[in-house]
Amino acid sequence: METLTIQEVCGWFEANLDKNILIKKEEQNDIDQVEIALQNVGLMSHSDSIDDYLSPQAILLHGSGFIFQLDDDDKQPLPGDSFEIPLNGNFHGYQDENGMEINTEAASYSIKIQ
Repeated sequence: METLTIQEVCGWFEANLDKNILIKKEEQNDIDQVEIALQNVGLMSHSDSIDDYLSPQAILLHGSGFIFQLDDDDKQPLPGDSFEIPLNGNFHGYQDENGMEINTEAASYSIKIQ
């Protein structure tokens, strides 16, 4: 499977605007799911930040949606109608027929169109 660049990952999201996207985020032992009606996508840069909590770059997805846990039906509204995928450390993006996988040092994301 060919590794995607950050620009190609953003292009995939742009090609799927106005669709419902399901994102499963696995970070350490925590799994969250996000459902977002994708309206806009952007690439943020924090290169001048002195804050260690901010990654150097992030993909920012805009749209209304919900966050929920796999074992819980309690859906919480997506804060600020946006979802950020921080691109800290090693970044690997892969596309397949079902969607896309993004892996960073902190988390892995499985992304599918609803």
